[in-house]
Amino acid sequence: MSDLPDVQQYLKSVCNHYAQWWKDYAFMDEINASTWFEFELTSRTEDKPKSSEEKPPDKLPPQPVLQAIENYANEKILIVGSSGAGKSTLLARIFWQAAERARHDETAPIPVLVELKAYQLVGDRSGIRGLILNSLESHDPSLDSDDLKKLLKQKRLMLLVDGLNELQQAQAKNDLKKFCLNISLIATARHAGDGWEIERKLELQPLSQLQVRDFLEVRLPTSDRDRLQELSDRVQDFGQTPLMVWMLYCIFRTGDEIPETRGEVYRKFTNLYVERSKEGIDLDESRSLLSRLAFGMMQSPEPGDPTDFQLDISEVDAQNLLGSEKGLKLLRNYHLLQSPGESGNRRVRFCHQSLQEYYAAEALLTQLPKLLEDQQGNNDLKSDYLNYIKWTEPVALMLALVESEAQAVRVVELALEADLMLGARLAGEVPPRFQERTVGMVNLLETTLELKCKLLSRTASEKAIPHLSKFQREEKSLSTSLSVLLALSPMKTNSSIREINGIISQHDELKDIQNNSSKIFQNITESLSNVWKNINFNKLSESIERIKEEKEYLRHYITENLKTSSLEKIVTVLLQKPCEESFHTLYCLPNLLRELLGKQAIPGLLIMAASQDTIIRELAIQELGKISNNVVISALIKMIKDRNEPVNIRRAIILALGKTGSKIPTLDLIAALKDPDLSIRRAAISSIGSIGIEIAIPELLKSVEDESLDIRKSATEALIKIKDGASLSHLWHLRCQGRADLSDTIAAIQENCRYYNYEIFQAYLEAQKPDRPKSQNSDRSPTTTNHFPNATEVKIFENVDRYHEAPPPPKDPPS
Repeated sequence: MSDLPDVQQYLKSVCNHYAQWWKDYAFMDEINASTWFEFELTSRTEDKPKSSEEKPPDKLPPQPVLQAIENYANEKILIVGSSGAGKSTLLARIFWQAAERARHDETAPIPVLVELKAYQLVGDRSGIRGLILNSLESHDPSLDSDDLKKLLKQKRLMLLVDGLNELQQAQAKNDLKKFCLNISLIATARHAGDGWEIERKLELQPLSQLQVRDFLEVRLPTSDRDRLQELSDRVQDFGQTPLMVWMLYCIFRTGDEIPETRGEVYRKFTNLYVERSKEGIDLDESRSLLSRLAFGMMQSPEPGDPTDFQLDISEVDAQNLLGSEKGLKLLRNYHLLQSPGESGNRRVRFCHQSLQEYYAAEALLTQLPKLLEDQQGNNDLKSDYLNYIKWTEPVALMLALVESEAQAVRVVELALEADLMLGARLAGEVPPRFQERTVGMVNLLETTLELKCKLLSRTASEKAIPHLSKFQREEKSLSTSLSVLLALSPMKTNSSIREINGIISQHDELKDIQNNSSKIFQNITESLSNVWKNINFNKLSESIERIKEEKEYLRHYITENLKTSSLEKIVTVLLQKPCEESFHTLYCLPNLLRELLGKQAIPGLLIMAASQDTIIRELAIQELGKISNNVVISALIKMIKDRNEPVNIRRAIILALGKTGSKIPTLDLIAALKDPDLSIRRAAISSIGSIGIEIAIPELLKSVEDESLDIRKSATEALIKIKDGASLSHLWHLRCQGRADLSDTIAAIQENCRYYNYEIFQAYLEAQKPDRPKSQNSDRSPTTTNHFPNATEVKIFENVDRYHEAPPPPKDPPS
C-alpha cells in the first residue's frame, strides 16, 4: 500500500482553477486563450560539450516549448525569457497539464506551483517549504507538512518555480538550491544566471514575423497595409513578445499614431487602460500615484544592500507610499495592481513586473533635470541608478521618453563611464531623432574593432549600420567580415539583411558556411547513430543488473548486521575480502553507505578512505564530499596536506572539499592552484569557486590568462560562482584587449552582483559609512517631482546619503 497522501482533492482544485490558465496573468478582458496566448511559443536549447577541449555544439533548432519540456521531462529545466515573453503564463499552463495527468496516472509526479516573489526567510511558514505548503493548502486545506514529507520521500513532488531571478537573498538561494537537489524542477527566469546547476535551459524565442503578421491580419483585416507594415516593424524594434504585440495592437485599434519608442508604448497603453477603467480616474493623477508606488518599491528593503528591490509590499506600506487608503483602492479597481492574500495580510504588486519598471521610469524622468544640474547630481545618477541592474529597464524606458537631446546624451555618457555594454544599450533606447549622436558616441570609443562591432550591435539601432558598413569597406579581411556579420545578424531589418548578403557575397568561405549550415544537424544525427550502433547493449544491461544485485545484497547485509555489530566492524570485514572476488560489491559500498545512513556513514567512509585500494579510497572520498559535516571537513583538510598522495586521490580530496560547501578557506587549496598537474589545478579552481573563496581571486585572475584552455574556462566559471565584483575591472581590461570569450563571464558576474561597476559600487558604500562627511545634497531623497497638474504633493519616503566624488577614470576603456 502506497504511503502517498490523498491528493485527488488538491489536483481537482488545481485543474478547475487553472483550466483557464491564462486568466491570472491577463489584465484586460480581451486577453484569453484565443488571443494573446494563441502564440505557439518556441524555445531553443543546447547541449554542453563533454569536455572543455570540445568545440561548443551549435544550438539545437527551435521547437515548441511544451514539446521541449516533454522531451526533457527527466531533467531539471530552466525556462529563460525576456519581460513579457509569457514565462508565468506558460508555467501556469504546465501546472494545469501536469495536474490533469496526475489525476489519471497514479505514477505521475504531483505538481506544485510557487512564486518566489512571496519568499520569506522568517516566520512559521518561511523558506521554500513554507511556499509549497501554502500552495498545497490553498487548494486542499487538509494537506500539511507530513503530507509534504511523504511526497518528498516518495520522490513524487514536481516543483514549478516562477521567477528564479526574483530571489535576491543569498541565504534564500542556498535554501532553494539545497531543497531542489533531488526533486523534479521547472523554473523560470529573465536570465540564465549561474550556479543553479540547472543544465537544461530552454530559451524562449521571439515571436516570428509570420506569427505577428498572422495575429495582426486576423484582427485587423480591413486596415491599411502600409500601417500594418509599420506596426509590424515596431514589434520588430521593441521586442517580439506577446505582451508587446498586444499593447501595440490595442494602441493601433484606437487610430492613434504608432509610438516610436518602447517608453511611449507603455505610456500610451497605460493611458488607454486608465481611460477604460469603470471608476473614472484622472490620467495625470493615476500616473503620479503609480509612479510613486513603483519608485518606493524599487528601493531596497535591506539597508545594507542597495542592489535589492521589492516586487510586492504589504497593503499598509502601499497605503503609506500613496498617502491614502482611497488612492490604493482606486488603483486596484482597474487591475494594474493586484493584492493577493486575505484581509489584513494582503500584498500589493503590479500585475506585471514590466509595468512596475515603466512607472518607476516615469518617476525617474521627473527627477532627471535636477539630477543633471550639477556634478554631484551626475554622480548620484551614476551611482544610485545607472550602476544597479535593477534600474536598467526603468532607465531604458525613461530615456525613450526624454524630450531633450542634451539630457539623453548626458545619460548615455554617464552610462558608458559605468559600463560599456550598458552605455551601448542605452544609446539605442533614446528617441530615434537622438540616436545618430548617441550611437556615434559608441563608435568613437577607443577599443578593438571586434568589441566596437559588438557594442554597436548592442545599440540595436539602424544608426549603427553605416558605421559597421564602413568597417567592412575599409578592411575587407575575413575576421572583420565575421565581426560585422555577428553585429548585424541580431538586427533583422531590411537594411541589415542587405548588408549581410553583400558581405557574404564577397567571401567564398562565408558562402560555404551559409550553404552547409543546413547539413550540420543531419551530420550530428548520423554521428550519434553510429555511436549507438557500436554499443553492446546486452553486455551493458548485464553489468547494470549485476551492480543492482550486488547493491541489494549489500543493502540487506548492512541493515541486518547493524542490529548486532558496529558499522566500523562491518566495513572492516567487507574490506578484507579480495578485490577480485567482490569487484562490484566493494565499489558499490561507499555510495550505498551514504544513501542508507547519511551522516551516520561517516566513520565507515573514513575507514574506506584509508584503504589500500586506491579506487575504493577515491570512491569513499567522493561520497564524503556529499556530506556537509565538520568531521568530514576536518578530515579532508588533513588529507589535503599530504602532497605524496597519488594524483587521483589528491584530485578527489580537493573536489570533495569543494562539494561540502565549507566556508573555511585553506591555504593548501589555494596553493594547489600552482600545482604542476593540470587536473589538480582544475580541481582546485572548481572547489575554490564552489566554496566562494574571495581571497583567491588574484590567483584566479592569473589562471584566466593561463595557456591551457581548460584552466582558463575553469577559472572564469569559478569567478562567476564566487559572486564578487572585484574581478570585473581586470576582466574588462582583458576584454578590451581582445578577449572576446570573457563577455559572458563579465555579464554573469554583473548579474550575480546586481551592479555593473565595482569601483562605483565601492565608492557608494564608502560614502554611506557613518564617519564620512555628509554631502551638501545628502538631504535630497529620490522623490517624484510633481509635473502633473491634478496630482497631490509627493512626499519624501527615504533619505539616501550620497558620495562626493566620482571614481577616477580608468586608463583603459571604462568598465
